[in-house]
Amino acid sequence: MNLDAILSAVAKKRILVIGDVMLDKYVWGDASRLSPEAPVPVVRVDRETAVAGGAANVAFNLAALGARADLFGWVGEDEDGLRLRSLLGGGHVSLLPGAVSPSIPTIVKTRVVCRRQQVCRLDREAEPSVYALTEADLRESLAPAAARADAILLSDYGKGLLSPGTVRGVLALPDRPEIVTLDPKPRAGVDYSGVALMTPNRSEALRLAGIDDAPGPFPAEAVCAAIHERFAPRRLVITLGAEGMLLSEGGRPRRHRHRRAHPRPRRRLPAPRRRPLRQRRRRRRRRQARHRDRHAGGDPQIRGIRPRGRVAPLRAMRRKRKT
Repeated sequence: MNLDAILSAVAKKRILVIGDVMLDKYVWGDASRLSPEAPVPVVRVDRETAVAGGAANVAFNLAALGARADLFGWVGEDEDGLRLRSLLGGGHVSLLPGAVSPSIPTIVKTRVVCRRQQVCRLDREAEPSVYALTEADLRESLAPAAARADAILLSDYGKGLLSPGTVRGVLALPDRPEIVTLDPKPRAGVDYSGVALMTPNRSEALRLAGIDDAPGPFPAEAVCAAIHERFAPRRLVITLGAEGMLLSEGGRPRRHRHRRAHPRPRRRLPAPRRRPLRQRRRRRRRRQARHRDRHAGGDPQIRGIRPRGRVAPLRAMRRKRKT
């Protein structure tokens, strides 16, 4: 199946995204001095921007591909939550009504960027237990949405919503779709067994397999076998950054797809115009003649002596004295 056919098929599907929803803020500015109070830069703020982050960004991308994206993740009834809901509405993402709570603060990550370099990041969030789902949330909010969905995507960022009970509860929903995918955030006590697809990155895959991240090539066979033995996903996709991604089925690597990254072409500045060779030689001879006249005092007997560095005029004057 080619890419056009895949995108056409995605546009006809309804996908439920469950995960940690957050608002990503960016403070853009410039810094030219250090603070007298502490050795930190003083950033002069130029502008501030905000985008949907975490599981909200996943739903945003699905909606951009044409899919009908439903989203469940805790959003507070605060200023940041209102801004996040506005962004989701503009991106054609449907936030489930039960996801808005006055007692749960919106997760916000604020990045201070100075001259395209991130200076620091400020996180505003509560304890993970605050964002955990209850049985009532699963029954009243997630069960009806799962029955309408063609697939469920669990997006775990380790903020507390996808607890061990939540993963098991989603998989136990009676009318859920067959396809349940998971982008995990490995931590102790979470059982990811029973999902159709897992998509960890390199470090997450090593943690799921219980293998230390040692220098050298990626141990594909050992990692795939260990993850399949512990969690038994039907399919496994490990993203390896610049090395592409690894596809596995049944605990054995099927193939390693690598796509070369092409850097953006740099903007080339126009080359300075050079004078013709004959004109450059003529100008060089004139400069040499002026140099000889300046150091020889205009004497016609030594005016034609070609200088050799800074000592040439001095040698010329000595020859004149001897004669």
